[in-house]
Amino acid sequence: MSGWLDMGEYSAFVWACFAIFFVFLLWDLVQPAWRLRRLQREIALRARREAARSATTTEHPIP
Repeated sequence: MSGWLDMGEYSAFVWACFAIFFVFLLWDLVQPAWRLRRLQREIALRARREAARSATTTEHPIP
């Protein structure tokens, strides 16, 4: 097992690749949840704006 962990002269390259891979894997897991949350906030904000806009408009505009 220690032979697998100690990769000789290539260890810096191999461990850097593992680290980069796991960073991208984590990003791939987290980013869709962040995007979904942002889209839900935008939809709620648009709904509030539309409700406020429809509440302030009058039925009979002044000619």
